[in-house]
Amino acid sequence: MSILATIFAPLIAVGGALYIAKQVYPEQKEKDRQLQLRAEKRQAYRDFFQVTARLTSHLRGAFFERKNVDRRDEMFQKSEDLLPDLYVSLDVLGLKCQAHELNVISDYYEAIMRYRAQLRHELLDAPLAKAYQGDDVRNTGIANGQVQSARSNALVVARTESLAIEFSSAQRELKDYASLPVDA
Repeated sequence: MSILATIFAPLIAVGGALYIAKQVYPEQKEKDRQLQLRAEKRQAYRDFFQVTARLTSHLRGAFFERKNVDRRDEMFQKSEDLLPDLYVSLDVLGLKCQAHELNVISDYYEAIMRYRAQLRHELLDAPLAKAYQGDDVRNTGIANGQVQSARSNALVVARTESLAIEFSSAQRELKDYASLPVDA
């Protein structure tokens, strides 16, 4: 019996090691890779939402400070200073996200840019950018509402994709979050 154990023990050990090397390790490596990609995507979304929150906050500040010209201009400048960070965060998302995610993120970005253009037009008498001249946005209140709606949609998609949860779950979970309307 000890001779058989001596012969079969190494064979069983080698067989187990081969099974782990050929089957278990590649599966675990792929799971780890997916987790890493999801973590990178969450970070990319976090950076994007942080910069958009700061940018829209400064734009709203410019609107509320419209009668105080110095303060209004300071808020506009702070928002302008954030544009490079916004573009970088969009580029990173472009590398990390799928097309359907990018469509929603693009809608949010466009809503912010439309709001910015409308504010500049109303408060600074800047010409309305040609890209927005045909829009149905007549005032900053409507443009701001469009930003909030697009932000809500982007948050739902970001949560769905970065946490790998169902769309309806993400929508339901975010419904009461900071009283955001969820249009998606």
